[in-house]
Amino acid sequence: MSGRFFTAPEYEEFSAALKAVETEEPVASAWRYQGGGPGLGSHWIRRLGRSLRDFVLRQGSSPRPKPNQIVVLSNGPTDPPPANLRPVMRELQRRNREVFFITSYKTRRFLKERLTRDHIDITRLLAGVPISERRRIKQRVAEIAPELKRVLGNRDGGCDRWLEAGLLAKAVAKQWAEGASAIIVDADFEAVRKGFLLGAAEAGVPSLMLQHGTWGPMMFPIHATITGCWGELSRRETNDYGLEPERSVALGSPRWDCLINQRNSLSQPEDRIRCGGDPKRPFVLLISNTHVCHRYPELYEPYFEGVARLLEATDVDVAIKQHPSEVGLTEYQKRIPERMLARLRTTPQELGLHRPLLACDVVYHVGSAASLEAMMLGVPTLFEKGREATPAKYAPPLYGGGDWCGPDDVVHRVCELAKPGVARASLLERQTAFLDLALVNRGRSAHAVADYLESMTATRVSAPEALLAR
Repeated sequence: MSGRFFTAPEYEEFSAALKAVETEEPVASAWRYQGGGPGLGSHWIRRLGRSLRDFVLRQGSSPRPKPNQIVVLSNGPTDPPPANLRPVMRELQRRNREVFFITSYKTRRFLKERLTRDHIDITRLLAGVPISERRRIKQRVAEIAPELKRVLGNRDGGCDRWLEAGLLAKAVAKQWAEGASAIIVDADFEAVRKGFLLGAAEAGVPSLMLQHGTWGPMMFPIHATITGCWGELSRRETNDYGLEPERSVALGSPRWDCLINQRNSLSQPEDRIRCGGDPKRPFVLLISNTHVCHRYPELYEPYFEGVARLLEATDVDVAIKQHPSEVGLTEYQKRIPERMLARLRTTPQELGLHRPLLACDVVYHVGSAASLEAMMLGVPTLFEKGREATPAKYAPPLYGGGDWCGPDDVVHRVCELAKPGVARASLLERQTAFLDLALVNRGRSAHAVADYLESMTATRVSAPEALLAR
């Protein structure tokens, strides 16, 4: 199988097979996110380089959080996860609550925003683990890894490395985080953040994770004390994945607060032209997530056919906004003739997502968190219904968020929704009602999260006993 993640049946099968391992060491549950393919391997020169780097970083003491200081941990590979935390940091700064920021090489660029003076890189933090503890962790990895490899085969994602990193983070947090009032993270999927939150819980420090994308089986179990969901709908979904109801709360999405003022903004004509849209023709924006197309062929194969139908319709302009994880148009090139692809434009990277959304008439996609952004900006949103596909229980169109379409009617629906009229007005009205269920605190989520963090620290919300017992 090609691709990054496991299939739904595989998640179910492997979860049952690895239940005992996860009970013994919860960090091992990161296989759902970090597995799916072989590890990258590690040349001896790289291993030597890491050892030398760690030796240098261990020299001198590492800065620690002040008593009752809130710690922010962000090491996400793309912009959306840290984009959830930065508005919260600004709000806390406005309240004279300076946070302690743990960065990585991926997120240290945000230090230039002067959100805090207190910070440390996660690499330096992990390098501070004593040699004796490192030996114990390596022994622990040697005990756990063989069972992961037996069950997952060559798709363990290099479990020796990510297990060690997660256990190092767990060991660090037990000591380093003690005294902090709370930890806030942008995800709890991979081993390092899981380990850090588990170690903080053992030190009695509660944690809050903010939802940044649609839920999937690779994201559970969650080890944060509390999960901040977009709204009631996504909160119900976490319960279906096994998260206890008392461990989730609807807080909204701080990274989308800015959209509340952009909905009534006039799109810039030059943005439409730069994206490939003619002002006189319907212009559809594809929100692309083809890096996961192998997991949902019943949805993506009809989607590619729908894209081909749109490109064939010479009276419709089509542009694509690629996901950060996508590289080129490989999946489209496999399925759509080159003569058609010549009409497909890619939105300029410097325009981001919101400007193309404002510039287009309709969105067409399989499924993405960006659909909520489109709805917030007042854009009619179409979801590919697939062939012989059972809609996900929380699919937005089931609750009024957008509408279904397929290859046979996508051109008609785009042309119908692109112009003012009953169809467009009706769908926009349903989308507005859906947002009340799907996304709370619109325009003030950062404020709501900051309020919740302060209430956590005031009451010292602690991790459930079941979490501490793992």
